[in-house]
Amino acid sequence: MATKDERLKRSIKKASQKFDRVRIERRGDKLSLRATLPPKPGEDKPKQRYLPTGKPVNEAGLKLAISMAMRLEAELIESRFEWKNWDKKIAKVNEPKTVGDWVNELIQRKSAQVNEATLKREYISPLSRLPQGEPLTEMLCKELIEQITKPKSRSRLRYVTAYIQLLQSAGLPQSLRNLLPVGGVVSGRINPDELPNDEQIFEVWNQIKNPGYKILFSRMAVYGLRPHESFKCQISKNKDEPFCKVDDDTKTGSHIAFPWPFDWYEIMEPWSDFVPHLKVERAVWSKYDNERLGNILSTWFLRNKKTVPFTAYMLRHRYACRLAENSIPTGRAASWMGHDISIHTKVYEQALGLQGELEAWRHAQGKS
Repeated sequence: MATKDERLKRSIKKASQKFDRVRIERRGDKLSLRATLPPKPGEDKPKQRYLPTGKPVNEAGLKLAISMAMRLEAELIESRFEWKNWDKKIAKVNEPKTVGDWVNELIQRKSAQVNEATLKREYISPLSRLPQGEPLTEMLCKELIEQITKPKSRSRLRYVTAYIQLLQSAGLPQSLRNLLPVGGVVSGRINPDELPNDEQIFEVWNQIKNPGYKILFSRMAVYGLRPHESFKCQISKNKDEPFCKVDDDTKTGSHIAFPWPFDWYEIMEPWSDFVPHLKVERAVWSKYDNERLGNILSTWFLRNKKTVPFTAYMLRHRYACRLAENSIPTGRAASWMGHDISIHTKVYEQALGLQGELEAWRHAQGKS
């Protein structure tokens, strides 16, 4: 059986193989990055050098070193490497922090909160597009977002979210939320015939034994919440005002939803606080980002597919169809679901179209 030191050595080697220009190596009791780097001030040729990470030789230190290696590789590939961002001796003591300084701090912090794939996609990728040597300003971020992303695109949502966090970490005022896709990004159309019916949903809810997941399930079923929103909401216990307020730090920001059907609100009691019956305690998951929270539920649905033969998002889609079937105005339904009316109409076009035809038929029948 391999020793702990041997396993760590293999992990370091495996991590290095992910990169083309950067290697992670152990030097004493710390991890370093090795790469061919541009010449330092006063030099004329690139050299292969070591950059100390300051991270210890253990699993936690390796994770942080990997995030630094990702950033170094991106800077080398895009010819954005600057010594002042990596060598404290070269950086002037009184020089204001640059974009690169703030980016490095944010990535370091996020590397301990999200997995490697999320870190690269949601933070390193958009943050590395900023000019690393310039002072950080809201205008710099805003101009880049508008230049390289399209409205209502997933990339627009990703860039705005990352840049808001960057500006907040620097203590700078920002109004980038105005650039967020109104109501979210455009998704594919939903076929109502492929969704579970209400009887199936209620039967599945009845069979769920885990109290924590049962409450999360009820919130998605009753209010049409996105999976991560079921963690981040406040639900009124007042039956005369049974609204659900979704928190601001969710995919499309704060919005109000109402239960449909109302009897599910009374039976399922989605307002209940969850007791810690999830495998991850509240003190831990409350620090997770929206994607990771959504993945907790998606994974649970997948692992319990014999009991729950549909996905988490199908509860949201069925809620939308239920609103259409009960003639809730499209604009109101879109508002309850936290997205733009144009997106609502496009995604649920088939359900809305069928309802429109039924209403026309009923109207004609009433006149005959």
